[in-house]
Amino acid sequence: MKKDIDTVVSPAKYEDKIRNFFKEKIWSDIHIAKEKKDRLKYFALYKVLPLGQIIYVGEILDIPVSNANDKKYNILVKDIDVKIKPKERGDNFSLRRSRYTTYERLISAKTLSDLFD
Repeated sequence: MKKDIDTVVSPAKYEDKIRNFFKEKIWSDIHIAKEKKDRLKYFALYKVLPLGQIIYVGEILDIPVSNANDKKYNILVKDIDVKIKPKERGDNFSLRRSRYTTYERLISAKTLSDLFD
């Protein structure tokens, strides 16, 4: 039986947005499926290539509707200092949109490809 999701992983492309996240503790304008929103407890930020690594994981404080787009959400996080052990990318790994996993899987995965079914 698959464990229920509790973590959203979002790709990060733009340095300004990443810097703002670390300063403000808010990841803005993210699409989250309404039926999954209330199940989320953790947020992970994936820095796209050339780095290709998860650079942050931490607890979610709140997920309010975005002021800029009422079909998207902002994620407010508790702390910024949580680190995650680097993982290999794995075969054909690509993250172009937010995806869901479990915190347990995020921490124990050997490769980024192992995070998702």
